Amino acid sequence: MHSATAMHLDLAAGGHVLIGLFDPDKDALGSKDLLALRLLARQLSILTRSLEILPGLDLFAALTTRQREVATLVADGLSNAAIARQLMLTQDTVKKYVSRILATTGCGSRTQLAIDARRQSFWSVPA
Repeated sequence: MHSATAMHLDLAAGGHVLIGLFDPDKDALGSKDLLALRLLARQLSILTRSLEILPGLDLFAALTTRQREVATLVADGLSNAAIARQLMLTQDTVKKYVSRILATTGCGSRTQLAIDARRQSFWSVPA
């Protein structure tokens, strides 16, 4: 990307958010555009400071018990073959479970699934 800028917004309880704008055209954002974005960021930051922070959405609430088991093992870094051995399933079955879990949670990859699973209460670090 040749042109990039970001808006930093303050949230309640000391939270922050960063919104990035990117364009392959290096001249896409002129000085007037940047000034307008800075003014917009200031106004949005004033508004967002008073927003109530809601508890996180449990992306895994819709998973079955078995799907949660598989998701936990994915979060532990196990391959489909290792998950299949541990749960006494075929690799094709594990592959289907992982695909359904990704679709249900909206995760785009195993890596994202692992990151999100670690944030959820059902995932626990092995002793």
